[in-house]
Amino acid sequence: RQYIETSKYPSSTRDITVIVDRTVTWLEVERALNSYQTRFVGDYYGDNLPKDKKTLSLRLTVSHPRSEEHTSE
Repeated sequence: RQYIETSKYPSSTRDITVIVDRTVTWLEVERALNSYQTRFVGDYYGDNLPKDKKTLSLRLTVSHPRSEEHTSE
């Protein structure tokens, strides 16, 4: 069996909602957050938002990388 080092710190998961232009796609948001684990939860186009805006809800998980995942630049 191979030993796999676990993270020193627990991961943290949060659901967040952001207001963006209607032209922004989920793929663009996911690419912008590429260093985080993200999952699309939903979107909303409502009368209480400006016509050119929408909300995107996502689940964001942040974790401390294990030592073998560190890279030097």
